[in-house]
Amino acid sequence: MVRPALLGRIGAALTAAALALVGWRGSTFLLRRRQPDPHNPPWDPNLDWDTTHFPARDGVPLSGWFISHPIPNGWTLVIVPGHNGSRDGDTDQAITLAQAGFSVLLFDLRAHGGSGGEQVTFGAREHLDVLGALDWLAEKWDIGQVGLVGFSMGAGIALRVAAEDARVAAVVADG
Repeated sequence: MVRPALLGRIGAALTAAALALVGWRGSTFLLRRRQPDPHNPPWDPNLDWDTTHFPARDGVPLSGWFISHPIPNGWTLVIVPGHNGSRDGDTDQAITLAQAGFSVLLFDLRAHGGSGGEQVTFGAREHLDVLGALDWLAEKWDIGQVGLVGFSMGAGIALRVAAEDARVAAVVADG
C-alpha cells in the first residue's frame, strides 16, 4: 500500500517539474531575438538621414538611423524602443521630432531588428546599448548632452542610463 505522504511528495515533485518546464519555455519565448517591425526608414525629402552602425559598450554591434537636422535647435534625441519593437516602429515619431528641429538617433537594441545579439535581457544589458549610442554621438558628432525618449522597456532603460550618465539632460519615459 502506498502511503498518502509519499503520494503527496510525488505530486509536489511533479507539480514543481511542470512549473519549471512552463517557466523555462516561457522564458525562451520572452528572451528570444526579436524580428524588426515592417521596414520603415525615415523617407522625407526635407530630412538628412543616414544608416549608422556602432558598438554597444560591451561590443555588441548595433544598427540605426541618424537624422541630422540642417538647422538644429541644439538638441539631439535618442529614441529607445520597447521590448517588442525596433527602430522601424518609431520612425513616425522620429520624423515629427526632426521636423521640430531635433537631430534624432533611432536604433535597434541588441537582439532586435538589424542589431546583433541573440537574447533580450530586459534592460540588464540593453543599457550598454544606449551608452554605446551616447559614446558614438560624442565621438562622431561631438554631441555632449542628449535627451532620451524611451518606449515601454526602453523607458526603463532610458531612466537607468539617465541615472548613470551625466550626458543625459532630459528623459521622456512612455510606458
